Amino acid sequence: MTRLVAVSATLVLAMTTISVGPAAADDICSPRSIGVSDATQFEGGFFPAEITFTVTSVGCAGGTVQFATGADPGGAMPMAEPGLDYTPVFGEFSWLPGETTNHTVVVDIVSDYGIEPDEVFTLELFNPIGLVIVDPIGLGTIRNDDVTITPLGKPHCLESYLSCRLSVLVSEPAPVDLTIHFATQNGTATAESDYTGISNGELTIPAGASTAELSIPIRDDREVEGDEYFYVHLYAPSNGKITQDQVAMGIVDDD
Repeated sequence: MTRLVAVSATLVLAMTTISVGPAAADDICSPRSIGVSDATQFEGGFFPAEITFTVTSVGCAGGTVQFATGADPGGAMPMAEPGLDYTPVFGEFSWLPGETTNHTVVVDIVSDYGIEPDEVFTLELFNPIGLVIVDPIGLGTIRNDDVTITPLGKPHCLESYLSCRLSVLVSEPAPVDLTIHFATQNGTATAESDYTGISNGELTIPAGASTAELSIPIRDDREVEGDEYFYVHLYAPSNGKITQDQVAMGIVDDD
């Protein structure tokens, strides 16, 4: 008798699963796009001024870009002159993959005291490698803040008033406080005998104001004498140009 035996075989398939976790996903950077901001700054006076552009980026891929000042922006506003109105700059920025840093470009403004209109120049981004420029030009505006500073009249002060005042006028209100230094000098009047001498006084015209007044103490000596005078010198304004730097201050004897 023949016996049939059924043999059952089991096939086992080994499968390997590869998972993509967060660490692997982080290695995939989105393209980086960059742009440069516009910037505005007042010209400044005795103190240096700077205008700052910001280069921002979005994305995480690495790359480089070059920058330089000086392109003509066109339009109606006059062009600032490199070397005369600002100091030209050029250079290169780079980003590593994953870096989120924004960069800044600082341009020195060359101050002067000419009354002139606002002027413009540009900061341009170019030659990108590994990134995309979405805003290639930043407009820099140099706001003219030069003003003329003028003393008003030739004051004549009664000796018994105990002070002699001088008003100072600016051609237009300044956006910040404006300071002017002053000093006295003998004429026919003598310091500490007829008036109080001042070697380094300071007058402040507040932001938004167009005039201020300085005061020199007068000494009433009770003696009968002729009229006398001394001088006030104006110098070193924080901004603007002084149109008349010396004023005669009269002391009228009323004894």
